[in-house]
This record gives sequence, structure tokens and C-alpha cells, in this order.
Amino acid sequence: KEVVLEAVREDFRALEFASNLLRADKEVVLEVVRQDGSALRLASDALRADRAVVLEAVMGDWSTLRLASDTLRADKEVVLEAVRQDGRALVLASDALRDDTEVVMEAVRHHGSQHLIPLLQWASDAFRERFFDFISQADRVVVLEALQRDGRALRLASDVLRADKEVVLEAVRQNVTAFEFASDALRADKEVVLEAVREDFRALEFASNLLRADKEVVLEVVRQDGSALRLASDALRADRAVVLEAVMGDWSTLRLASDTLRADKEVVLEAVRQDGRALVLASDALRDDTEVVMEAVRHHGSQHLIPLLQWASDAFRERFFDFISQADRVVVLEALQRDGRALRLASDVLRADKEVVLEAVRQNVTAFEFASDALRADKEVVLEA
Repeated sequence: KEVVLEAVREDFRALEFASNLLRADKEVVLEVVRQDGSALRLASDALRADRAVVLEAVMGDWSTLRLASDTLRADKEVVLEAVRQDGRALVLASDALRDDTEVVMEAVRHHGSQHLIPLLQWASDAFRERFFDFISQADRVVVLEALQRDGRALRLASDVLRADKEVVLEAVRQNVTAFEFASDALRADKEVVLEAVREDFRALEFASNLLRADKEVVLEVVRQDGSALRLASDALRADRAVVLEAVMGDWSTLRLASDTLRADKEVVLEAVRQDGRALVLASDALRDDTEVVMEAVRHHGSQHLIPLLQWASDAFRERFFDFISQADRVVVLEALQRDGRALRLASDVLRADKEVVLEAVRQNVTAFEFASDALRADKEVVLEA
């Protein structure tokens, strides 16, 4: 014993090589666990069930509670000592102590509200059922502080707190998806939903169907982000004022609008002013409308001409180059300087125009494929090409 005591004082791991008799000696094991609580693993089963030894071990290393006997993991004093070291020790306690208010609250108080959510996940189901009601009466600040760190903790709250406006809005500020766990009454409360969507428009996803069909609420949302139109009811996606507001913020939301509004000239003009690519989302009739297509071209410049024409109607493309060559021939030539193969979209007249064809070929030689037969048989032109 004297030799083993001297050895373990040098290094507690020496106990591993001691006789079974001395690994069951309380004086020796106490000497070891005072150095390092995890050394409890080297002790005999009898000493891992000894209260004084386990208490000494958990004071140095809370996680050694896992090595203690079932009896000591159900001993309130031992578990309280462990959770004072680290709240995570709660997961190692007996079922009865994970349902004990004093034990769980000691873990929370000692480690602060930032550990509240994982601690509650380790508490018993019964404790979680009553926890938020208990703590809201004892210390409401702790609940609100916890929700500031993890809004989705609202899912663990009682029905009473999930129906509490202040609590729910605090949760939503931290994580908008927490609104999913609010009571049905709050998700159908217009005032609450308006406050929630002002914090984050995505809260509308969890609002009642009635409020997703409320024009005031949806207008508030699409002013923040036009793409939120996807969260609105079908009726509001067919509402001119709502869709106009949405496309002003995000032209691509035109895809979410009703067929009627995708055929509404004012709505589509607003969208193509934001981005000419909105033309692809317009009705067939408006993709054949000169004013609409030219608004897209004028707003975004000739560098966007070619893709825009690909989205215009076939009929529009047939007449476009003749129209624009009369109105602004420079635009055609500038477009061809950026993409010579745009010549494939030109009318027969322009594909037979030497200046136009050569401009296209300078940018991309393969554009010569789209020149008229006459120019492809013209020696002078072929030499220049």
C-alpha cells in the first residue's frame, strides 16, 4: 500500500497497475481522484458506489458521474455537485433527478440561460412540460434571455407561453421559424403577424391562411422582399396592387403572379424596367408587344438585346430588326459587336446587308453562316470575312 500511495502521488495512472485489493482501497482511490476525477474508472465497483469517493471525483470532473453506480446517479447531493461543475451532467443523472426542479434549475442558474435549451432536452419529458410555466413565474427574464439566444426554444414552451405575445415576438426576433410554434390564436392575430413580418417577412409562412390572404399584411411583406409573394394566397397573387409592389422589389416575382397579371401591360412594363429578363415571364401577347420589348431593350442597353429577343415572340423577332434598323441602326450594329451570332435573328433584309454582316463576322466568324446566299457568294465579301 505504501508503495502504491507513493506511486499514485507521482502519477494517478499508476493505480491501473496496482493489485485489485488496492484498487478497492478507499484511501488509495481518494488520493487518486483528488488528482483527477476521471481516475474513478480505475477504482473497484465497490468504490464507484461509495458516496465520498464519487463526490470527490465529480468535484474534479463532472463527467465522472457516468462511472458512478446507478444508486449514486440517483443521489441528489452527488448530482447537484456534478451539475454545479457543468450543467451537462444532467444527462448522466437518474430519470427521477432529471425531473427534479431543484436539480435542473441548479444547472440552469449555474451555467446561465445560454445553456437552457440543451439542458431542457436532457431533462425529463414531464419536467419540460411544466418548466416554462414554472420559470416564467419565478424568473421570466431567464425565459426571454434564453429565447434571445435560441428562438426555436419556443417549441419546448408550454401552451401558455406559446400564446404569450411578448414571448413569441422575442423568439421570432431571434429566429423567424420560431413563429411556427406560436399558438394558433397568435398566428391568426393580425397585430401579432404584422409585428412578426416587420421583424422578418418569412414569418408569413407560419401565419394563418386567413392572414396570408390579408392584403395589408401581404403588402407589408412584399415591400420588404418581393419574393415573399410566394407566401401569399392565390387571390393576392392575382391582385394588381400587390403584384405591382412585388415586381418593383423583385422582377422575378412576376413568375408567381396570376396569368391575368402576366398579361397586364402595366405590371409587365414595371417588371422589365427592373430587369429585361422579366420578358420571358410575360404572356405571349406582351412578348409580341413592341413597347414592352423595346422598354426592356432601352432600359438595359443593347448588350441585353440578344437574350431579350430570344424571349420575345417569334412574330416580334421576324419584324424586330427591320423595325429597329429604321429607328436606330446603331443599336443593331452595337448588338452585333457584342454577339455576332445574333445575325441569325435578323430579317432577310439585314442578312443581305454587307455592313451588318461584316460587323457580325468581325465579332464571331461563325455568324457568316447566317448571311444571305448572295453575300456568301460575293467574292469581295468573302475575302473581307
